[in-house]
Amino acid sequence: MWFGKPHQRTSRNPVNYSREFHLRPSGFFPSRIHFHFVAPFFVVVFMALATSILPATDDETYEYFIAVSHHFKLGLLPTEQSNPCTTTLSQTLQGGDIAAGLGQLKDADSLALRQLLDRRGVLVPQLQDLARAIHHTLESGHQVILEGCGATGRLALCTEVLCRDGLVDACYRDKVKGFMAGGDAALIRSIEKFEDRVEYGARQLHDIGFAEGDLLLAVTEGGETPFVIAACEEAVKVSASTNPFFLYCNPDDVLRRVAERSARVLDNPRIHKINLCVGPMAITGSTRMQATTVQLFACAVALQHHRHPERIEASLMALQQLQADLPYDRLAPFTSAEAEMYRDKELFLYRTNPGLLLTVMTDTTERAPTFSLPPFENFDRAADAASQPYLHLLGKTSSLAAWTALFAGRAPRPLEWVETQAATGLNAILGYDFSDHVLGKRQHTAAALLTTNGAAAPTTNGAVVNRVIDVGVSGEGLRFAIESKGIRCDVPLPLHAMSAPGDPLLLNLAAKMLLNAHSTAVMGILGRYEGNVMTWVRPSNNKLIDRSARYVALLLQRRKTGTLAVGGSHVEKEEEALPSYEQIVKAIFDLRPTLRPDQPIVLAVVDALCREGGGAAAL
Repeated sequence: MWFGKPHQRTSRNPVNYSREFHLRPSGFFPSRIHFHFVAPFFVVVFMALATSILPATDDETYEYFIAVSHHFKLGLLPTEQSNPCTTTLSQTLQGGDIAAGLGQLKDADSLALRQLLDRRGVLVPQLQDLARAIHHTLESGHQVILEGCGATGRLALCTEVLCRDGLVDACYRDKVKGFMAGGDAALIRSIEKFEDRVEYGARQLHDIGFAEGDLLLAVTEGGETPFVIAACEEAVKVSASTNPFFLYCNPDDVLRRVAERSARVLDNPRIHKINLCVGPMAITGSTRMQATTVQLFACAVALQHHRHPERIEASLMALQQLQADLPYDRLAPFTSAEAEMYRDKELFLYRTNPGLLLTVMTDTTERAPTFSLPPFENFDRAADAASQPYLHLLGKTSSLAAWTALFAGRAPRPLEWVETQAATGLNAILGYDFSDHVLGKRQHTAAALLTTNGAAAPTTNGAVVNRVIDVGVSGEGLRFAIESKGIRCDVPLPLHAMSAPGDPLLLNLAAKMLLNAHSTAVMGILGRYEGNVMTWVRPSNNKLIDRSARYVALLLQRRKTGTLAVGGSHVEKEEEALPSYEQIVKAIFDLRPTLRPDQPIVLAVVDALCREGGGAAAL
């Protein structure tokens, strides 16, 4: 167990982000570790669907958030803004033109890659430097470690699996490791408060065995994630002979203005910076999409070509050509069918080829935190709400075997920390069972498990339990099929654009972009966002509270003109008073405990402010 003590006693001030702590680890490593905090040291509350493991504290109050909110006001960041390609996305999809909606999502991917290519004169040499640093590290017998939080944490694990599957020579497959905030368990169930615990970033870095001579790739979509920054700064302290790389997707000048912690990294001469700015995401703030695509490419291509950095530019051009030629619209029947399965409350299983396992897993699990859906249920927790999709690794006879296959032959890495073990330990991980046992367990779930707060359980009709969705490699392309519904969409891959036939990196990137577009379109059909605004964001950490407040303001702006019907009455918005940021945040804190997980906090706050007469005007 860890015990933290301030270097000197100070009054408890939530705005003081620079106190030095001496953390004395018991049983981990002998010397004292010094952490310079960039976020408050406080006990964390995990939201109900993000696994409650710690008690609530005063740090979870409206007053506390307002006191520290200036550290988390990130609305100026391009990754948090609205993408011009998708402003009418939900309306297009709900109007029935799914192919056109998928086309808008393709346009957003194309715009992101064009922005990347526009900077290739600077970017390619930086990626070549990264490749050379990786090569030196591996040739010296040391480790390359990737770390991230949320979507970039899944990216770190995906990159590790790609390397284990052959992206690097077999002699290096155990030398490339990835970890995410919350450990392997967070791959399934987002433990978002981890990203506000800076001491956890450094602690996980040590847990994975980072040592002198190892190389860290710290990946953060926004460039401001406290967990990622803490691990990066700790790597500087641990290894004097190597300098970590920091990969991010927002402009330096904006980051300096919005986050002191980011400025500190940008000004640190010991940290290499690689800026991968590609503009706004297809869905506001949904960095699982374009930002993570380019960051996955950057990390993996440097590993893939560590012996031949001169090949990186050709791979970048190949990615752009591959994406340009992908026929996203061919997925329309598949997208429509899965949306229907969601509407019918079916429980269904995704299956795929071994080489795509983590890519498919990532897309299905990221839907939960992005659109406030129940995450995969843990079969050892009877109270867990049922997730409609789940993963099935056909032929695996135990949960441990399935997890080991998921990670391409390595066993899961738990965090057996006293304070988080219930959510991050091995028992918690193995409760997510993707083996053949999932068939019977999901039948039991359909028959017996009610969703959160007593909402109706999914149908128990055997015809709609364990329906299989098959995503895999087929011939010279990718296959998306729901055979029981007569749906099969074959998407050819333009082999002329591939740097090498069967390139595992480009194959997974193609699958990722198509699956991201598909699942985002499904959620648009179901009304889980408005236009391109993430109305179902779950405000479970400081950044997401601020994001929720900004999206409330944005929706009020979009509804500025005309008359809005509210509860059967009509409110003239032009005549309403303007809601302040503090009013919006107060409404979020007031409403958050009263809402079910299947209710959108952003829309609830908009409606509440309109009813009160203070929110119908625009900011």
